[in-house]
Amino acid sequence: MEQWYAVQTKPRQEQVAFENLSLQGYRCFCPRIKKWRRSRGRRYMSRGAFFPGYLFINLDLGRTNIGPIRSTRGVFGLVRFGSQIIAVPRGVIRTLRQQVDEDSVVLFESDDFKPGQQVSIEEGPLSGNIAVFQGRAAEERVIILLSLLGGERQVMVPASSLGGCGSI
Repeated sequence: MEQWYAVQTKPRQEQVAFENLSLQGYRCFCPRIKKWRRSRGRRYMSRGAFFPGYLFINLDLGRTNIGPIRSTRGVFGLVRFGSQIIAVPRGVIRTLRQQVDEDSVVLFESDDFKPGQQVSIEEGPLSGNIAVFQGRAAEERVIILLSLLGGERQVMVPASSLGGCGSI
């Protein structure tokens, strides 16, 4: 019977492992998240693994040869407890798949704010200021446009520090 299992990947090689396992005919799932990165002084949006160092693979252990998995580029091995390969509990992958878009990027339910919406900062050093919601930066952080020091600046703050106050 087919079940989902976790595969441990080499550091920052989730996509390499995913592609190589998929090329071998394995059915894999690697949920991703959008995050802001900085390179050469510029910020850009990239996609990284939602579970860094892991991806999921669908196998029938009774009929599938798992030997090639361990020697796949980017793969460290199947997650085990002792010598036992443990299946991911039923429903976990189904729930994760319901929370991603067509590119396997996790969609956050707390997108209560829409780009362009005016928000108030209710906690932290910037509390009391009004800003414009720009978008999500990561799991718990959002980007806002704040009038500060004579200009508008993009600032990243915890999503929990914002409160709504209408649209612009």
